[in-house]
Amino acid sequence: MNIRIILLIIFATVHADESYRIIVNRPYVKNSQFIYSVELKNTQFTELTIGGNPSRSSEKTDGKFSCLVTVLDSNKAGLWNKLKIKVYKVSFIHKGRDFKFKTMNKDILIKRTDKGLEFSLFTDHKLPEMDQTILNNFFPKKTRADSLFDPSKKVGLGDTWSVDEDKLADFFNSTQNLLKVEAKNSIGKFILKRVIKEKNSSYLDVHGAVSFKDLQSISPRFKGLELKSAEATIVMESLLPVNKKLPVRMSDYSFVMKIEGKKVVDGANAGIVTFVTNKVKILISEYKKAGK
Repeated sequence: MNIRIILLIIFATVHADESYRIIVNRPYVKNSQFIYSVELKNTQFTELTIGGNPSRSSEKTDGKFSCLVTVLDSNKAGLWNKLKIKVYKVSFIHKGRDFKFKTMNKDILIKRTDKGLEFSLFTDHKLPEMDQTILNNFFPKKTRADSLFDPSKKVGLGDTWSVDEDKLADFFNSTQNLLKVEAKNSIGKFILKRVIKEKNSSYLDVHGAVSFKDLQSISPRFKGLELKSAEATIVMESLLPVNKKLPVRMSDYSFVMKIEGKKVVDGANAGIVTFVTNKVKILISEYKKAGK
């Protein structure tokens, strides 16, 4: 069973100084589909299309939109122009009036007509309890944070250390279709915040940041995006076992990225696109070793 990180990309026609966020939480698996509760907030929409029925584009909404959705095709979930989902419940506030309705098998298409758009994205993925095999499918072993440094090394509270470029490249280039990076001009620094001691085990609470000045490419899900220039700062938080032989109780990764690229449609330049993630948080729950 393959479990992949799914970033829900939704576009809106907004003013340049506006931003919105998407909250994704409580995913669970039903009939091989991931089900999410999604809340979309924005200060103002100038145009909104739901299932092909546009709201009056001359009026502005209060910008609150929420729905419970199922991703129908995870392989196409990251297309720039369209996000196809199944909508179960929708509530939408328009000029102070609360509209609630239910629909099924509808496309949500929020158009982006400006040449550039900067927005923030927040996702919170909480995965079900899993065994070692499933975990490795989601996060291959060599992409785990402890591959960036040796957690058995004696490190004191408040100590900082750097990560060499080769380890950074190995880490991010093996995270299933997330980033493809060149290690040069990369900087990785970490700090030990605390040591958690429990019966028969200890964990290091590590916080760090990795900055890339040159991204080679990003996920194939972002089709139609040709990178012109790109840099990313990835903030990482993780609990690591001091003893590598112990099963990991929890790994909590938080990423913050800014990627600037050139969107190309049918060979023509469609303008500069700026993609900003305020926070992409991945929480891997406790798991047991395979066969245990």
